Amino acid sequence: MSIETSLRTYLCEISLFPELVDQLTIQDSLFTSGILDSLGLIRLISFLEGEFSVTIPLEAVSAEQFSTIAGIARYIEARDGKDDNSE
Repeated sequence: MSIETSLRTYLCEISLFPELVDQLTIQDSLFTSGILDSLGLIRLISFLEGEFSVTIPLEAVSAEQFSTIAGIARYIEARDGKDDNSE
């Protein structure tokens, strides 16, 4: 399953409005669309760490990287294969 598909599936599961998730482009903001809020972001990070076996340090969390499906996918792809203890 692709990163984008996993993200969409997860977001549909946690969203009060899963039909909105289906309508999002990968560049649409998850925050301004109402899909995510600050608590949702924390839950999303926990999901990503478990789903993709990565550690996401709090200092790495930025609006640029985590506000869109595309940004999240780029971050996870960049983390793939990296030793999480090396940072």
